[in-house]
Amino acid sequence: MAEHLTAAGVEVWFDRQVITGDRWAMVIEQQIDTCAAFVVVMSPASNSSVWVDREIDQAELNGKQIFPLLLGGRRFFRLANLQFEDVTDGRMPTAGFTTRLRGGQNTAPPAPAAAPVDAKTLTRQHNDAVRMFERGDYAEAADLLHHVVADRARVLGADHPKTLNSRHNLAYSIGQSGDRAEAVRLFRAVVADRTRVLGADHSDTLDSRHYLAYNVSEGGDRAEATRLYRALVADRTRVLGADHFDTLTSRHNLAHNIGWGGDRAEAVRLFRAVVADRTRVLGADHSNTLNSRHNLAHNIGEGGDRAEAARLFRAVVADRTRVLGADHPDTLTSRHNLAHNIGKGGDRAEAARLFRALVADRIRVQGAAHPSTEVSREYLKYYDA
Repeated sequence: MAEHLTAAGVEVWFDRQVITGDRWAMVIEQQIDTCAAFVVVMSPASNSSVWVDREIDQAELNGKQIFPLLLGGRRFFRLANLQFEDVTDGRMPTAGFTTRLRGGQNTAPPAPAAAPVDAKTLTRQHNDAVRMFERGDYAEAADLLHHVVADRARVLGADHPKTLNSRHNLAYSIGQSGDRAEAVRLFRAVVADRTRVLGADHSDTLDSRHYLAYNVSEGGDRAEATRLYRALVADRTRVLGADHFDTLTSRHNLAHNIGWGGDRAEAVRLFRAVVADRTRVLGADHSNTLNSRHNLAHNIGEGGDRAEAARLFRAVVADRTRVLGADHPDTLTSRHNLAHNIGKGGDRAEAARLFRALVADRIRVQGAAHPSTEVSREYLKYYDA
């Protein structure tokens, strides 16, 4: 397409032209700020891209004329006021598109004015987005929440608790979509604003701090996550109590990060306490209790006591099978860890037998191409060699 437009006398820049070593975001921002017109190629992939959404935001902020092309999927909702051209099947834009591009004007025929969005409509849209990320459609939820945040800030005010709630959920959706760095940036801002508006001890502020630490951890900075979780555990214990569900969750995550940071002995100590407290408060069969038992066994194994880890994993596998079912992903994960610890304990033949059965079940339940199936298959090759 770039070659096609260039041949028609339109100078084109796109992000493949970023020189290695340049700051990618800075270069893109500069190009959007200085362009005469902005062309958006609409497709399912670009519709779910956080970066494409940011680039459109930047173009709109600077008053740039936007020219959409539909390569696949559906027209973007946010560009409904613009005339677009269908280029599905890879065909090139028409001469009429090039003429409009040169003219620098691209608006669709006038439509009836939409009613101003109100607080009730925004609540419905926010709840729609929550349902989206609850079913795993994180990119779609983030796309809707971008608009809800902007509209709630305009209608209710930037500091309104509902605006802050939408910002929290936007950051969560972006993190779950895979952009942990952007989620961390957004959560830092939400934490600061909730602290200022609601107070440091408000449950919503503590909740945002939890997810800030979570995204820092998932982004790979275990030391920073551990620091954040230590402070959060202290504050949740003080404000909510040691047995509160949220306090127990933060204690679990603190132990998890300490283990990944290399201090297996401390992680084991913390997990033993969390297992005991979750068993007492939530019950032995609660999924969170079983999760802490799994992590306790994992850290014991990684700390070198493979026999004790295998003993604990056998019990976790039995209980997860009984409570969650034999085909539940958590049950399959515990079976993987049981087989691995048995193999590391010296019984490679038994480990291979267990991994062979696990791979067969993962193929049946999760599919041959699932990442977890691939991992278990690699372990089977290792122990079966």
